[in-house]
Amino acid sequence: MPRFLPSGVLLLALALVLPAGLSAQDAPPLASYRGELMNGMQAHQRALRALVGGDVAEPTHVVLHARAVADIADMLQGVWAEGSGGEGTRALPAVWEDWADFRSKLEGLQEAAAGLRDAAQGGDMEAVSTALQEFGQTCRDCHTTYRARAN
Repeated sequence: MPRFLPSGVLLLALALVLPAGLSAQDAPPLASYRGELMNGMQAHQRALRALVGGDVAEPTHVVLHARAVADIADMLQGVWAEGSGGEGTRALPAVWEDWADFRSKLEGLQEAAAGLRDAAQGGDMEAVSTALQEFGQTCRDCHTTYRARAN
């Protein structure tokens, strides 16, 4: 008896087990994914506040968290597709109604996140603290206009 199945048999077995033609409906909704990105960015931001504030003494973690914030900010670019608002999301219709302003705020967030990353890589905790405050302000500016209040 052979130890390995011929590739054709393996492909047939996979075709019988896997659902045919996975669609976008089978994937997590874009709004849910976007929320997870935002939650991740917020978690890194809270960690940075603990590090900058001296509550946690792990200075080597500052750069790692700041890079994560910048990376997540860059990922946000493609997660605002038309129609990805509505029930279950706090994104207001204004996101898509005033797309130019929203996009400008998103670009501002990305620039502030890059500034935070650069400050962290420079190692000056005062500069990191200032950059973290500036980054937080970009979050507030956007949420004030484009995010519904929590119930």
